[in-house]
Amino acid sequence: MNRTTLALIFLALVTHAPFSYADKQTVDCTLALQQLKKGSASIEEYKKSAEICPANASIRYNLALLQAEAGSKEESLASLEEAITRENRPQFHVARGRVLQDLKRLKEAREEYRNALSLNPDSDEARQGLYSLGEETIPSSKESAAERADSNSEASYAGALLLFKEGKFEASISELEKVLLDEPKHPQAFLTLGDAYRKLGNFSESEKALLRAREVDPENGHVDALLAEVQQKQKKLIDAEASYKSSLNKERDTVVLQNLGLIQLELKKYADAEVTLIEASKLDKGKASILNALGWAQLNQEKLYDAETSFRNALTLDPQNALAQNNLGIAYFKRGKEKEAKSAFEKALYLDSSLLDAKKNLEQVNKNLSNKQK
Repeated sequence: MNRTTLALIFLALVTHAPFSYADKQTVDCTLALQQLKKGSASIEEYKKSAEICPANASIRYNLALLQAEAGSKEESLASLEEAITRENRPQFHVARGRVLQDLKRLKEAREEYRNALSLNPDSDEARQGLYSLGEETIPSSKESAAERADSNSEASYAGALLLFKEGKFEASISELEKVLLDEPKHPQAFLTLGDAYRKLGNFSESEKALLRAREVDPENGHVDALLAEVQQKQKKLIDAEASYKSSLNKERDTVVLQNLGLIQLELKKYADAEVTLIEASKLDKGKASILNALGWAQLNQEKLYDAETSFRNALTLDPQNALAQNNLGIAYFKRGKEKEAKSAFEKALYLDSSLLDAKKNLEQVNKNLSNKQK
């Protein structure tokens, strides 16, 4: 028997040999992992993959993150415990610490952060977790003085951010100012500082902080959008318009487009507002407030048919919108359709009896109709 024949027999034996249970499980697990990598998998898909791959810790860790995000905190803790029993990684303990912290089980959270540090003394996430619980952390022995200062700054920022998220804005401002003393070009600290002042209604200080944030991080469109909102609150409409435009140069966003359009309406730049709001309506076709604002821009340019169409479309999306109903009445009135205008003003007042504009408009149209009957 020659070598070629032996090789063919061997190939046939390998090809037709049945998989062992262990081999089949490995193949199934590989296929499951490939499926997860294709896109954003659901909790149920991760659970199924966890059953197929009983020894895989990473699947359970990712499942836990999804469960925590969905609000299933206890299930998340159980999945993380399963991950840790399979592979004792520091990030698993950090994740458990965060979930326990969300559940206000602070003693257990502190223990998990300490476990993470014992496994990896360089874990910034574990140190930040402990700092957020009010505990001074031990700097890594591997860190240089500069790295240690930077780490401390990030830990301080994490603590300030936690205060901000808890609604403790004044305390957050105090901590953020300390962070900025240590690191004067910390973009996120300036952004959070500006937002904290905004929440307290101190728009002047908010604007100062956000202008510094923009200097440090000029490519952050969110800073521009927040700055525009603060400038708008102070009636700095030209500045607000420029800031909204700057934000849109970095990222097209429906809310920013709508806010820019409203600023342009207030500035009586009706043609500009129409262009802006048309783009906003294309990005979000289900928002009645955008169509109502668009109709107002068209109405003020005497584009009465277009305005009527925009107001009608707004009311199709939101039949209870009293402002759009009143504005539709104005469009009818300007087109000489006084009976339709009267009906629209009456509907607006039915929807909102406190709408003074609709009341005045109804009085005017009734007076016109009465004069015609004389």
